[in-house]
Amino acid sequence: MLRRLYDSVREYQNTGFGNDPAYQGRRFIRKDGTFNVVRTGMSWWKRLNPYHWLLAMPWWKFNVVMICFFLTVNLCFATCYFMLGTDHLLGVLGENELEIFIEVFFFSIQTFTTVGYGRINPIDLPANLIAGTEAFVGVLTAAIITGLFFAKFSLPTAHLIFSKNAMMYKNKQGYYQLMFRFANVLDNQLTNIKIETILALADNKKHGIWHFYNLILEQSQIHFLPLNWTVVHTITENSPLYNFTAKDLANVDAELLILITVFNDTFAQEVHVRHSYKFDEIVWDAQFDPMFRPAANGSATELMLDKIDEYSSVENKN
Repeated sequence: MLRRLYDSVREYQNTGFGNDPAYQGRRFIRKDGTFNVVRTGMSWWKRLNPYHWLLAMPWWKFNVVMICFFLTVNLCFATCYFMLGTDHLLGVLGENELEIFIEVFFFSIQTFTTVGYGRINPIDLPANLIAGTEAFVGVLTAAIITGLFFAKFSLPTAHLIFSKNAMMYKNKQGYYQLMFRFANVLDNQLTNIKIETILALADNKKHGIWHFYNLILEQSQIHFLPLNWTVVHTITENSPLYNFTAKDLANVDAELLILITVFNDTFAQEVHVRHSYKFDEIVWDAQFDPMFRPAANGSATELMLDKIDEYSSVENKN
């Protein structure tokens, strides 16, 4: 079917993805923009790069890891003080083991962070060795975490949000148009925005090959992104999607791969963003609702980011 329809359509060969559907997962690019690939066959410690791992994870995961690390280190040192015994520490007031452990735990935190309130302090060599080691670890940890926080804050990103679904809308000329839209969440300035869309179609999900086609867009580059951008591909006789129905897209496991390159003025650096839509994320005979309007005072334009997913069926449009 694909070969018969697309003999005149040139395939795109530079995706970097394999071409056998039998060895691919459900999609090439996840909704968060990462590639849908899980690496195996090598020991995790050979592939472990803590710096990259911490930089790449979301902020909430990063904060959870930092809190868990902080608690774990202090629990370990508190256990050392507890096992050593309160005879080596001056100022412990706990009357039972739980109270003593709580006291040495908070003493560990004070030592680790170099706060040192002074009520509890080590009085001999073993306790001082543990406290000195913990203070050294605390200073190193503070330096490393400070660097990580700075690196994550200064990491160049483009905070783009995409519509949940892509649309199929028939224009006045009778051609379907495949469209999706995205917008900038922040108030920073994004310029020189370029977009490339690649259509992946499986000739046969079990024993065929993937075909990749670079879709021709009505507009593939804009200079500024102050509002949202609705990206449109018109399905003419020269499109690899010509004469396709929703059922046809499902049969070939269609996926739209998106690569966006923007220049972020805040970081003075180019940033790349990836996204994708599967065949079941395309809504037929529908178009997006407007998501910007004049502001209440009439002096600016209001971009309503919460409406980026809203659309209406063509039949219900006036």
